[in-house]
Formats: sequence, structure tokens, C-alpha cells
Amino acid sequence: DQPLPRHVERYSDMIVCRENKGLDAAAYRQMMLDIGWERLEQYDEVICLNDTCLGPVYPFSEMFREMDKRPVDFWGITAYAGETINDEVIPTHLQAYWHVYRRSLVSSAAFHEYWENMPLYSGYAEVTRKHEMTFTKHFEDLGFTWDSYVDWRDYAQYSS
Repeated sequence: DQPLPRHVERYSDMIVCRENKGLDAAAYRQMMLDIGWERLEQYDEVICLNDTCLGPVYPFSEMFREMDKRPVDFWGITAYAGETINDEVIPTHLQAYWHVYRRSLVSSAAFHEYWENMPLYSGYAEVTRKHEMTFTKHFEDLGFTWDSYVDWRDYAQYSS
């Protein structure tokens, strides 16, 4: 355990250092449960992001202004177009490096149950298959709406 550099403390009211067990999903889960639903439900949006994306290459304000216009319950920057590989169906889904959950989703019992009941996944492949690849469809099937800032349909043929 090493103390955080002092300059990091000015960026947050709360900093948690944790062992990287369960990867991003477990970190998001821990923080939501530690902060609590009552406090999280006070915010217009809850942002879960990791450090796999570099940038920004331009201010985030443009993206937030655009996404504010879209009447959705949750959104991300990019989505995976979905495909079938060796009989495995990979549904279209928001990529997990950047999720924004709006109050309509955060305040729902389904959202609380999802995070409260999430197991600790053992590795990258498991968390990708059981969380990242299923989260979007799970909540879409429950009637929640989503979108991505970058329209995945425009790039589906170029990236998998």
C-alpha cells in the first residue's frame, strides 16, 4: 500500500484503492454499493469509465451536449455491432469502457438487483461474456433504452 500522490486528491471527494479482482465490473459494483443507491439516485447521470481509452482529443462537453438531446436511459461512446462467431451469438452492446446511466435506470429496482447480485467474475473472458456482452440487451429487454455517441451502424462492417 502506497499513499496516493497529493495532486490526485483534488480531483475527487472519494478515492478507493482496491485490488483488481473482477476487473471494471467489480470496481463499478463496489463503488455503487459503497456510495449507495440513495445518493446515486440524486444525480442526473452516473458515469462508469475505465482507463482503456486515451484522450479526450476534444472536450467532452460536445459529446454530453449531443447525448443530452437523446431520450435514453443509458449510453456509451461506442457500441459493438454484434455478430455470431463459431455459433456464439454476441449481441450488439455498449462497450464497457464508458457507460453513463441516467436516473431513470439508476433508480430502478432492476438496476439495483443487477449490481447487487453480480458475482465476482474470475477473469477477462468471463466478465466480458457475462457482463459487457449482456448488459445492454438485458436492460433493453426490460424496456430501458440506450444509444451510443458514435453510431455503431456506420462502422459495423469495419470492426468486430
